Amino acid sequence: MKKILVYTENYQRGGGNQYLVDIINNIPKDFSVDILSNKGGIFKEDFNKIRIKYTYHEINILSIYNLYDKIKTISESKFLLFFSKTMVYFFKYFLFFAFKKINFKRIEQFIEDENYNLVICCNGGYPGGLTCLDCVDVAESKNIKVWLTVVSMPQTKSVIDFIYKGIFQKVDKLIVNSAKIAEEFLKTRSVAFGRLEVLYNCLPNDSIDIIPEAQVTYDVTMHEYILGYVGRIEKSKGIFYLLDAFAQLLPHLPNLKLVMVGSGIDLEFAKTYCITKGIQEKVEFTGFYAGDISVILKRFNLFVFPSLWEGLPYSVLEAMANSRLVVSTNVGGIPEIIEDGVNGFLVPAANSKLLTEKIKYVLGEFKDYDEVVKNSLNTIKYKFSENSFSKGLKSFFDF
Repeated sequence: MKKILVYTENYQRGGGNQYLVDIINNIPKDFSVDILSNKGGIFKEDFNKIRIKYTYHEINILSIYNLYDKIKTISESKFLLFFSKTMVYFFKYFLFFAFKKINFKRIEQFIEDENYNLVICCNGGYPGGLTCLDCVDVAESKNIKVWLTVVSMPQTKSVIDFIYKGIFQKVDKLIVNSAKIAEEFLKTRSVAFGRLEVLYNCLPNDSIDIIPEAQVTYDVTMHEYILGYVGRIEKSKGIFYLLDAFAQLLPHLPNLKLVMVGSGIDLEFAKTYCITKGIQEKVEFTGFYAGDISVILKRFNLFVFPSLWEGLPYSVLEAMANSRLVVSTNVGGIPEIIEDGVNGFLVPAANSKLLTEKIKYVLGEFKDYDEVVKNSLNTIKYKFSENSFSKGLKSFFDF
């Protein structure tokens, strides 16, 4: 039986985790699967979603993230923590070189006794988890076919591109989840077109509403009309623009409520920000939610996604699959999901005034909610279902 190694380096929950799971679940049945990650790199809820047989291994790798964690455990002194982190910051590129050599050896030691036919390195972004790139180097040095997946827009060029020069000539396939990301790689990293594949995110077929759910038209006399957000509570997700917009909406639409589902580094700041805006009684922070997301989404009347930087977000797909109206920023691959006014609504990023106006338009002037929801469900069924994903992935296995 042919063997596949799926490798990831990961530290936080997000769309990259789900894409990893989707890749694993749709590997052809004539392959045996090993999964390798840094310690804690795959979360319990991700393991629970894997439907195939696999063997899981953890590897002790070196990273700046792990180094910061160790610094925190060594001392509680704020001065020493600040000094240590400052030193790490100034010497980080030296550390990247050192870690690269050590991590290469550790991954090589794991791989050398196995007869893998393919290695798939699943990375949240680029550069992302640098050991994903080390794993590409190892596989290429062993003449093993290697794929790299990237699910967000590549960052601007840096010293990392020099350290890993030629990495895209070593991969047999670079798999991305939106045409916009593919376009950016072609433009900024000179990836050979023949190595680049677009494979959209997917949702399980049974998670998509069969019949569009009838929509509730906004009325100021309603007891409550809920705006909802699902994602990390971080500045990069545009949440403060959403909070600003919500504060601007309340004087005109006083029965609105905002529910924010997720956790993140800016959660406490966001709660404090609500107090400064005087909207804390109207905003609910649920924290991280590991249950059936459709239960949460069905609470919402309108799903708002204000992100500043994206690949192709699962949360937007999930909202549409659950018959929710969606207002989203037009960043990354989101315009590949939503056509403004047809199956959802788009607005430029980082502009709370325009976001406010768009939401007011949807809740006020626009009335054809049911047609938008019907179109959004058709988009999910025909473009982002697991059937489409599985067919696309399996077409790559031409060996």
